Amino acid sequence: MLGYVTIGVNDLEKSVAFYDAAFAKADLGGAVGLLVFLIVFVQALTGALIRQFIGAIDHQSGTVLVYGADARKNLEGSRIPLDTVAAVAAVPGVAAAGPLGEGTFSVRAGGRLRDSAMFAYELGKPGAPTTVVTGRLPRTDFEAVASDGNSSKGFRLGADVRLEHSTRALRIVGIARDANYSVNPTLFTTFATYEQARRDANPAVVVV
Repeated sequence: MLGYVTIGVNDLEKSVAFYDAAFAKADLGGAVGLLVFLIVFVQALTGALIRQFIGAIDHQSGTVLVYGADARKNLEGSRIPLDTVAAVAAVPGVAAAGPLGEGTFSVRAGGRLRDSAMFAYELGKPGAPTTVVTGRLPRTDFEAVASDGNSSKGFRLGADVRLEHSTRALRIVGIARDANYSVNPTLFTTFATYEQARRDANPAVVVV
């Protein structure tokens, strides 16, 4: 006997609506999951890029940076006379103040000529790297802490990085995490070392 199963129109509409709703929920759940993944991925990527560009600024011990009036918060464009540093130190509530030097230098590292950012501070004053994971801070001139992740380029603990326009070299005595600047390998050293490096690179320089 040939039999038939009949479904009322209303039941069919409910059934179709139920499946449509289920598929819609599944699609929505997948979309939300993908969106969350993309947000987390972009945040991680953005954080990594930020650390490569300004990690050295974020991870130095000074809590406040004072820029030159025309610098527009551009570290490389900021010039402040040393007597201004003394005036800042005299402001009530300021525990300590010191000069912070920054420049890009050509150096010999790992057998090749490379660009390296140099951050400089006076020992015992603000500006020292705060994320040293291996080794120690500089104790004298021409010692430096290098940013991590650049050992394959010659910026490793115990290595000598030679200034291209000088007979002098910086000995790496420490490695700091997330301390790059402008994506370049970065060296934290004494302010006197930075001044000498500037003079060696440009003997006619007056303001460093």
